[in-house]
Formats: sequence, structure tokens, C-alpha cells
Amino acid sequence: MTFKSNFIESFNKKNFLFFSLIFIFLYLFFAPTHISANEYAFISNALQFFNTNENFIGFSDSIRSSIISAPLYFYFKFFGFELGLKIARTLTLVLYALAFYHFSVSFRFSNLTIYTGILIFILAGQSMFRTAFIFGTFELKVIASIAVIFSLSYLQREKYLKSIILISLAIYSHFLVGYFWLGAICVFYYLKEKDLKIVFKYFIKVFLITLPVLFVLIYENYFINLNADIVDYNKIFLDRHDGLTNPFTKDWNLKKDWIFGYIIILINILLLFFLKNKIKNNLNNNFFLLIIFLNLYFIFLIIILYFDREFLLAKFIPFRPESLTLLFSLFIIIELTLVFYYKQSLKKN
Repeated sequence: MTFKSNFIESFNKKNFLFFSLIFIFLYLFFAPTHISANEYAFISNALQFFNTNENFIGFSDSIRSSIISAPLYFYFKFFGFELGLKIARTLTLVLYALAFYHFSVSFRFSNLTIYTGILIFILAGQSMFRTAFIFGTFELKVIASIAVIFSLSYLQREKYLKSIILISLAIYSHFLVGYFWLGAICVFYYLKEKDLKIVFKYFIKVFLITLPVLFVLIYENYFINLNADIVDYNKIFLDRHDGLTNPFTKDWNLKKDWIFGYIIILINILLLFFLKNKIKNNLNNNFFLLIIFLNLYFIFLIIILYFDREFLLAKFIPFRPESLTLLFSLFIIIELTLVFYYKQSLKKN
């Protein structure tokens, strides 16, 4: 019996209920009852894929994400705007449910951990700083986030080609999401194998596959005359996305609503170290270290942004990874907490 047939049989007999409950759970919160502003803009751009007018606002995005936008043009032409969105949003929830099932098996998280983690994540607004979310819409970053979860899961299973294809799909879908998580996945791969050579090979393969995206980005940033000073251009972008990119007031004090996010970051780090110290051999240590690094990233980021007075990093929306970082942190904290209390109960008995 092949691995594929074994996987399918195991999924059907033991885990279909788990997968179904995750989907139902997500659907209760994010059923496609309305069209969000992001979805309206995304679908409108997809329907304009063959618009050759360079002044069209979605022209650049359509080229960069052509591997996604081209099929979606025909998809929405066939199904129409409203029905097409309902099907697509539902399909993303199915894929998220499948991704979390796959991820939980790869990293050996319990069903209760996945359910509880997703619930807390949703109730917390899907983020620490209110700059990102992964559920509730159908758009390029959602496709990228699903691909990232699968890519990380396949890497843990040592299915390297599948991992490479999926992280490349994430980059083609949304290059900011994809390239950040390519870096994070390479860090995880190094922690897993302790071999820079094979990590470099992995990176080079993804780099070559996604080279067309880089060509478009370089052309847009260095060969198109914007007739604008770079500092002014960065400032314009910051003004448009201030709530997503800038944790500081005009006096360079930390905004009050961002302080809570950093309290969560510190609590995450303290809980992770405390629980890991109590339960030494019950978790994938490489994934644990990756999540520690991701939480620390936001601490180093705010220091860098404080000195970035020309807003060079603003256009990269550097807080975007916070959503998946929070979700992965919750999975580890909940899993270790459950094991900790289980072991405590055994001692008492």
C-alpha cells in the first residue's frame, strides 16, 4: 500500500471528524455572508487582468500575481461576482481546515490544542497589533497564508519538493507574505538540519522559481520614473498605511494601542520559556525555537523602526507576520499547558 493510500485511509477513518469540525468552526465565524472591501478590490482587479492600461491601479498587482490572477479572471467570469466569492471563500475555509489538520499531524499537536488555539486566536482579533488577519476574506494574502502553513508542514515531513512549490506559490500570491515566511522556513530548516548547504539549496530553488516576481519588483522600483523623492514616496505610503506600519506617534512615543501588543509578545516569550523548561521532551524543539525567534523579531523591529526616520521599511508592512506568529505561539503554549497539567495530575494520583 502506497504512502498516499495510507494517508487517505488514515484521514478517512481517524481524522475526517477533526477536519470537519475545524471547517464548521471556521464557517460559523467566517461564512461568506457579505463582501469585504478587500475582496471587492481583489476581485475587481482579477476581472481586469487583461487590462493593458499601465495607469490602471491594479495593473502592477495583476502582473506580479499572474499565476493566481489569470485563473481567477476566468473563474469569476464564469461564476459571477457574488456566487464566485461564496464558493471561493468557502473553499479557503476548507483549505485552512485541511492545512491545520496536516499541520497538527506533522508537529503532533492535539486536536484540543488546534481547536482552542483557533478559538482564542479569533476572539483576540487574529493579531496582536491589529495590522493583519488570515481568516474572513478571499484575497491573495489568504492564499499565501494557506500555502505557508502547508509548506512548513511538508518541510517537517521532509517532503522538500512540495514545500518548495508551496512557498513559491505563496510568493507568487503575495510576495511580502511569501518572502518573509521563506526566510522563517529557511531558519526552521537550519534548526532542523544544522546544515547551511542544504538550506542554501532549498533557498536557491525557491529563488529561481520566483525570479519573475523579483524582475517585476526591480523594474517597478528602479526603472519607473515616479517623479517623487524617495523620502516623500515613503512618507506618502506611511500616511496611507499608518495604522499598519507605524507604532509611533508624531513625537516618537509608542502608541497606546500598540503597547498591549508588545505586552502579549513578552507574555508569549515568558510562557514559552517557562513551559518548555517544565516539559523538556514533549515538543518539536526546532519549531519552538522558530516561534521564539518570530516573537523576538517584533521586539527588534520596533527598535529598528524607531531609528528609521525616513520610513524605508514602511512599504514592506513589516508587522504583517504577526497573525501567523500569534497563532503558532498559541498552539505551542496551549499544547505545553495541557501536557503540564496532565503530568501534574498524574503526580497527584
